[in-house]
Amino acid sequence: IRYFKRNGVIKFVYRDRHYSILINKVLVFPQAYAAIVPQSSLVLRTLRMFIIDIGGYTTDVLLLQNGKPDMQFCRSLETGIIAMNNEIVRKVNALHDMLISDEHIKAVLCGDSDVILSDEVKNVIRETAKQHANDILNRLRELQVDLRANPAVFIGGGSILLRPFLEASPLVAKADLLESPNANAVGYEMLAKRQLSLRSSE
Repeated sequence: IRYFKRNGVIKFVYRDRHYSILINKVLVFPQAYAAIVPQSSLVLRTLRMFIIDIGGYTTDVLLLQNGKPDMQFCRSLETGIIAMNNEIVRKVNALHDMLISDEHIKAVLCGDSDVILSDEVKNVIRETAKQHANDILNRLRELQVDLRANPAVFIGGGSILLRPFLEASPLVAKADLLESPNANAVGYEMLAKRQLSLRSSE
């Protein structure tokens, strides 16, 4: 809260328009929980579920009990997509003396047929991504997050890239994936409106 209220008036330019805003109220909610709020019917009928957000820098996991976040079980692992991309770039450079970018990696993992990379390079990308997905799942097991016994919802851009490897893994019994890139933003808006309406009715 202090961080977002630290600067008083905030000025910025967006699409050639100048804005000045003053943040006078900050509400804080768990990020992974916000993303699944619009899917409340999915989680409310589930006794125990893990929400796993694979982002750029981290993989965040939250436990839901009867649809409510268990704030005693919030974990963050430094196993985001940036680390995977760095490893892929390193391997491709070492094995094929070629420099590729994050855009190449994303295109291959998303099945873009216009990528001109050789099959050998594409295989390095896919195999390294598969290994990264397995590493995430094994790290989660070390935290007692067993997805063979509990359903999961994967969110975040990293989850979309790793989807085929996560769904094919024997370490995952039942998982849904939210593909909306603005799932957290929509959830934050819903949570904030609910919180503010409760406060105004008191």
